[in-house]
Amino acid sequence: MDKKELDKEYEDLVRFIQHSLQNLPECVFYGLKCADADECSELMKDFHRLERISERLAIDNSVYLEFCRWHYENYPLFLNKKDDYKSYEEYISKHNGPLNVEL
Repeated sequence: MDKKELDKEYEDLVRFIQHSLQNLPECVFYGLKCADADECSELMKDFHRLERISERLAIDNSVYLEFCRWHYENYPLFLNKKDDYKSYEEYISKHNGPLNVEL
């Protein structure tokens, strides 16, 4: 894959991932609805692809990637214990999770 193709895939993945996190702290999005645990696993695949492309393009977006990783890993955990929290926002707060980050 040449640099132009990598740049395009990077931009597409960033848009897709930003869309999935646009409704924080309500939920992680998958398409037009809140994700379930399996869909978060699918999002992690895209996340790992973005991580690899970022490395290949020498883009330092490590803070943004850690933000994404936290939510993709923790949202399914929240779903499993949803009755213990009023909202995902409360879960984020109680687990010292990030609420936002700039790319």
